[in-house]
Amino acid sequence: EPVTALPNSVTPELRDEVMNGWKDYYYKQASVGHVLGSGGWWGDAEMIETVLDAFETTGNVKYKEMFEELYSNFTYRNKTDWSYNEYNDDIAWMVIAAVRGYLMFDNRRYLGHAQTNFDKMYSRALLPSGMMRWKETPLNNMGTNSCINGPAGVAACYLAIATGDDTYFEKAKKIYALQRQYLFDAATGKVYDSGTWNNGVFSVVNSWSSTYNQGTSLG
Repeated sequence: EPVTALPNSVTPELRDEVMNGWKDYYYKQASVGHVLGSGGWWGDAEMIETVLDAFETTGNVKYKEMFEELYSNFTYRNKTDWSYNEYNDDIAWMVIAAVRGYLMFDNRRYLGHAQTNFDKMYSRALLPSGMMRWKETPLNNMGTNSCINGPAGVAACYLAIATGDDTYFEKAKKIYALQRQYLFDAATGKVYDSGTWNNGVFSVVNSWSSTYNQGTSLG
């Protein structure tokens, strides 16, 4: 639906005020305990992306240094092979952070981690339908969630840009098309949370629509 664009009210001063407030609250915890808040694995990944957003909008080298510290802390705590984590969405979120780090700072270490872990995750998470399994247990479950399909598609697009390998774009397009087919209501714009396959028939399990699922679908 066409709408009239609103003027941008986010000034550089407001951006810096928000970022400084975030930094004062969360980054102190990072410097002491090497964690960011209590968001767990994917919470850390999104906090790291916050730092990347700050660098992208300011070009300030201090955010590059923050990213490098936080990324090192993350890989110290969680290693560089993330396949022990049964939550496929966790891996997808961190792949996005890593490949964005590569695109901004041209450090192939980040790209290597992103590509290797995405490929392992994609291989195990891919369901016969072409959608992505959210969690590896129970074994061989057919459940799928928007919180894996959306980030996996976004991660695949970034990897295509970073590597020049268009097969990642093909993966992203297929994931997106299936998410729209099975976890999207075109009448309302809602992106449903989750569903599952039983004997070849798909049913929506949770029809709630969260902002982060809406966002990664748009992404």
